[in-house]
Amino acid sequence: MHELEEQYDNVGGTVQIIILTQWLETMQQARALKEQVDATRQKETLFKVRIQPWIDEAFTITVDIEGKLA
Repeated sequence: MHELEEQYDNVGGTVQIIILTQWLETMQQARALKEQVDATRQKETLFKVRIQPWIDEAFTITVDIEGKLA
């Protein structure tokens, strides 16, 4: 009976290791994805800051043209 319990413990331990390994891989993937999202958001913010003056100028020109046409 002792040998059977030992085998059961070994299987249980193996299952726990597999589950923990899968959990660790999932957490690592989530972290990598979060880093990619953060980098993309940072690029988006930088892009918006750089393009905003062009948008403002285009708006000013459009308003000026519309004013002349009216």
